[in-house]
Amino acid sequence: MIRINLPDDLVKAVDQACPNEEIAAVVARVLRAEIERRRPARAPHEIDAILAAFARIQKATTPLSNDEIRELRHEGRK
Repeated sequence: MIRINLPDDLVKAVDQACPNEEIAAVVARVLRAEIERRRPARAPHEIDAILAAFARIQKATTPLSNDEIRELRHEGRK
């Protein structure tokens, strides 16, 4: 665990904005949100490749009938 010193005015602002929450929890939440915000998004060509892979899998898969699905569920419950 890292210990950081926050300016008094920031501590007061956090206390007012987030009453009944520990400052460490607020700081952790803000840091996680900032890390997620800065995480690079997938490039459009990556998304297209993923969707194409799903389409290939879907085409190669034979759909099951309702009776087959019912039978598989029954077998899975044994």
